[in-house]
Amino acid sequence: MATNTIASPRALRKPRRVDWRAVVGPVLALMATGGLLLFWSSSSNTQPVLVARRDLPVGATLDASSVTTAHVQLTDTLYAVALPASQAPNVIGNKLAEPAHAGQVLVWPQIATRDLLGPGQRAISLRLSKDNSTGGRLQPGDRVEILLTTNAGEPDAATRVVVSGITVYDVIREDAGRSINRDSSGEGGAISALTLIVTPEQAVALAGAKHNGQLDVLLLPKTER
Repeated sequence: MATNTIASPRALRKPRRVDWRAVVGPVLALMATGGLLLFWSSSSNTQPVLVARRDLPVGATLDASSVTTAHVQLTDTLYAVALPASQAPNVIGNKLAEPAHAGQVLVWPQIATRDLLGPGQRAISLRLSKDNSTGGRLQPGDRVEILLTTNAGEPDAATRVVVSGITVYDVIREDAGRSINRDSSGEGGAISALTLIVTPEQAVALAGAKHNGQLDVLLLPKTER
């Protein structure tokens, strides 16, 4: 006797195949979106700063041909000393106090805040106290006279002029226990040191004097400057 076998509908159904395109497509789209978000985030954190176009030596004058603007990522600490692109009008025409290399981000300490020393000039620093610095009224550009007193308090004490008519290059003042530069005003704490512009001969005289007695600084009147 013949027997008919009826196949189960489940047995006749073809096995499903995974459509990898449906899986990979959304994953790639998600990765692309994440990449764009990462790129946008990193780009939005860049800052426009001034960069040297070429190698620049000490004393070079900054102009439009020597600097350019670049968008870079910097930490807050580094950005605080970098020259923002917005400062270009204020630094163009200034000289470099330190050399710069092509492609380097320019920083504030590289910009000379005063005239550089000329040929035959030297800068020498003297430690001072509030008793021998004209009451703290000295400023860069002032012309002064330096006195030396030897054997102070003794019968053979003597005072003489070491140098006269020299220019103050920098003033260091004490403020809250630390030295700060106040080169544009007479405000601040007591003067702790002066930097003076001198000739080589005057530098030798001052170097010897500051180790052999007490120095006093006299501010010269305008008629003698």
